[in-house]
Amino acid sequence: MANGNHKEKLAIVCIGIVLLLTILGIVVLIGTGNGKKPDSQDRLQEEILEYAEEYYQNYDMYFHTPNRKGHVPYIFKALIMDAPEAI
Repeated sequence: MANGNHKEKLAIVCIGIVLLLTILGIVVLIGTGNGKKPDSQDRLQEEILEYAEEYYQNYDMYFHTPNRKGHVPYIFKALIMDAPEAI
């Protein structure tokens, strides 16, 4: 408060961490308050490979979408690696 008699406290509760891979539009939520701490790098690698597989399966649609056409080099690189831990 303004008169200094009371101190205001700010409580911050962390319910998770969001990782963004903006070039591919991937968003990964890490940790959801369950006390476990998943490996963020593993999660991100899995998401990249999943997106690459989906992109390839729907190639005509994704390739002809202006904001996703530029993803092609990243998609093929991820597919060539073929394993999340290799990405």
